[in-house]
Amino acid sequence: MDESTQQESGETPLENTEPAAETPPSEPLGTPESAPPRRRPWLWWAGGAAVVAALAAGGIWAWTQGPLKGYRAVASVNAARITRAELDGHVAFLTKLGRIPPATPADEAAQVALDRAILDDLINRRLLMAEVERRQIRLEPKEEEALSRPPAAPGAEAQPSDPAKPGPPAADRDPVIREEVRRQILVGRLAEQVTGEIKVSDEDAAKYYGENRQAFIMPGAARLRLLLVTTRAEAEHLRQRIAGGADFAAVARDHSQGPGKESGGDLGWVDLRMLPPALAQAVQAIPTTGLTPVVDVGEKFYVLRVEGRQGERVVPLAEVKEQLKPALLMEKKRARFGEMLAELRKNAAIEIYL
Repeated sequence: MDESTQQESGETPLENTEPAAETPPSEPLGTPESAPPRRRPWLWWAGGAAVVAALAAGGIWAWTQGPLKGYRAVASVNAARITRAELDGHVAFLTKLGRIPPATPADEAAQVALDRAILDDLINRRLLMAEVERRQIRLEPKEEEALSRPPAAPGAEAQPSDPAKPGPPAADRDPVIREEVRRQILVGRLAEQVTGEIKVSDEDAAKYYGENRQAFIMPGAARLRLLLVTTRAEAEHLRQRIAGGADFAAVARDHSQGPGKESGGDLGWVDLRMLPPALAQAVQAIPTTGLTPVVDVGEKFYVLRVEGRQGERVVPLAEVKEQLKPALLMEKKRARFGEMLAELRKNAAIEIYL
């Protein structure tokens, strides 16, 4: 059949009756621009993890050692933060006042202990000032004026203070020191409110005296005259003169370089505990009265005359009662103020992050 006959009959040539074998293409179809990209999700995850790790490391460094360190909280008091910058500022302030040494502690443990102690002081200050505010303790207008007054010109005379209204001195105009003066006045008035009713009676003094009787035992004392010179040869020569009958007081007035020279070396009654050990030992060797040998103490040469001795005695309560009362009152007030502060800390929500 010719080609036209085949087309009319609808038959196809034999070679076209089998499907052609499929040959896989050796190159991807289309141009490179139109080819779909190959996806690698693990690369995205790895890259993201690296970025997160870098940001986390940078954030930790900035928060602990870098520029954000000062904003890090080291404690909180009743939900109010205390930052590292505040703690460092308080360290600098206490160093300026001489309350802590400027040297850095030798090891990390000592530094942490110092930081904790200073942080405790800062917490106490916050609690006390909160209590001042709660009790509405205020400075008087003249005191506020004295604190805010500008510094006087160099050479200007200080304005006299009102004796009826004593306030803080106007000499120091450092804002930090000025605020510290203000704080001390207010906390002092808080202490007055808390401890103002405390009294010390005769019975309190007697009780303390009885419980601490050993502290009121006076050791032996001696009535002494002193001759002090700078060479042993002179000391030996003058001692021989005195031992031969020369008046000790006259020799001391003429030759001594020690205390009491104008009164002939008279030292009065001396507690032997107040003497250098070598002199005390020399005096102890003389039971009643007499002249000591030459005693060498620190390249100075002493001759002492013992003119009287007192044995150990117990100081009676009547002699010390009035001296005891102020000390006992101060101790009672300090204890009461400490109890108040402990109560404030107990009732406060305090968290330490150091």
